[in-house]
Amino acid sequence: MASLKAKKKLIRTIKDPIRYFRLVFSRYGGEVAMGTITKDQYEYWSDNDGFEEYMGQVDFDTDDANKEIPKRAQFDAPFYEYSNICHLSGPEWADGQTMYIEELDKDGKPMEDDEGGYVKDIQHDFEDLESLGALIKCTEEHNTGSKSCENEYYVFGQYFNKGGWHTPDIIKTGPDGIETDKLTIEMVNADGFKVFNEIEYDGEVYYLEEDPHPQNAEQIVMNNFFESTESFIADLEKLFGFTAKDHVKDFILDKRHRNIVAYNDYKAKFVDKTNQDYSTYSDFDKIISITVNIQQNPDGFRNFRRNWQGEPIESYDQMLGLLS
Repeated sequence: MASLKAKKKLIRTIKDPIRYFRLVFSRYGGEVAMGTITKDQYEYWSDNDGFEEYMGQVDFDTDDANKEIPKRAQFDAPFYEYSNICHLSGPEWADGQTMYIEELDKDGKPMEDDEGGYVKDIQHDFEDLESLGALIKCTEEHNTGSKSCENEYYVFGQYFNKGGWHTPDIIKTGPDGIETDKLTIEMVNADGFKVFNEIEYDGEVYYLEEDPHPQNAEQIVMNNFFESTESFIADLEKLFGFTAKDHVKDFILDKRHRNIVAYNDYKAKFVDKTNQDYSTYSDFDKIISITVNIQQNPDGFRNFRRNWQGEPIESYDQMLGLLS
């Protein structure tokens, strides 16, 4: 006589012979590039505290950035174009990171359960994946002791980001769903920053894509950092349902050119705000307030991604509803 477990498996096989999934990796990552430079560039900048700011200026206006820099020490392109050693973007491989297994229907929408809700995601911490049977390996390593950097002067550049990366192509499985012992993750270790931009499942390679909806202010900027400022502002206006004032546009333009560090200081004033404060915020303050709340609630962000259909976000209560 078949066991209860075997009977349940048979029922599941009859009910769902093919199942559909998306893998999501959260919540830190970024872009890293390493490329060779000249001895003169290295000697001029290696002990210069202004290098980071200088490279931000190079990205904005190369000629202006190099006005007072000796010709031998000048950079003529942003850091990510110095990439003949390595260039990668994606989630970071580190403890504290999480992989979510989202079940979808055949149309790629979140799978509904029998009670009118959604099938709960399965989540695994990165540090547990290997013990669950996944193959985790480092395929490249680049640092001062590696062959790739041997006898070379090089520049290392990096953008950090918070958010999620997912498999845009749907993963089809049998009735048992995702089996972690069929998962392979190959990472690159770029001077201590371990990152990957694809996974392999059951012999098929799936590339990762950054989530399209913002988790916080930093991610809004980073997702559009290399796009036109006009397009970026239009996206913000659509998302939050307002017309950006000139000072907001100026702030966005400035941060696009000078990276995103100032957002951390700006958003800090909203951490302890109450619901009542929301009505007094300026349009730009509302953006930061909403994104801070989403950042502090990663589970809510997953609901936000499912619930938000592109309508303007006009109130704190509306935002909370999208998070639940």
